[in-house]
Amino acid sequence: GGTGYNVLPAEAKATWVVRITSEMWSQMAPDIYRKMQQVVGEVVKKHTDLGDVQVEITPEVGYLPIIHTDPNLVRIADKSSQQMIEGSHNIARLSMAGEDFSHYLVENRGRAIPGVFVMVGGANPEKGIPVGSHHTPDFRVDPESMQDIAGTHVAFTLNAMRYLKDKKIK
Repeated sequence: GGTGYNVLPAEAKATWVVRITSEMWSQMAPDIYRKMQQVVGEVVKKHTDLGDVQVEITPEVGYLPIIHTDPNLVRIADKSSQQMIEGSHNIARLSMAGEDFSHYLVENRGRAIPGVFVMVGGANPEKGIPVGSHHTPDFRVDPESMQDIAGTHVAFTLNAMRYLKDKKIK
């Protein structure tokens, strides 16, 4: 160690986020952690004079990588939005965001709650309400869109209840 900007300390800790996009993430994680330890150790040994180094990985308990939704409920959500909003369309894409909602949809103790995570739009550029990112100071929603959004959620709830009525949730 030392005081220079380019002097590495003798010991360091770093926080990394690793997202495993498979629904089998919990089964895959131990092998991925081992591989990460191996690769980091090999790189450090190859590019430094430190020799073998100890690489420790401590997963954060309770952090889930992404949200996995029930494909049947995704179709029902899409149908529900089309029922309520003329010209509605579904844009399905993988989101790498960490989201607390994912805890509800993952199997735990042999049980899983079927669900879908839906993001809705409330922009209206014609009224000066641009498309914007969530969690920013300039995020705005057209108040007139709230009725359609609420109606879509009601339609989805009723359609999902009909679909799930005779299904046994494991």
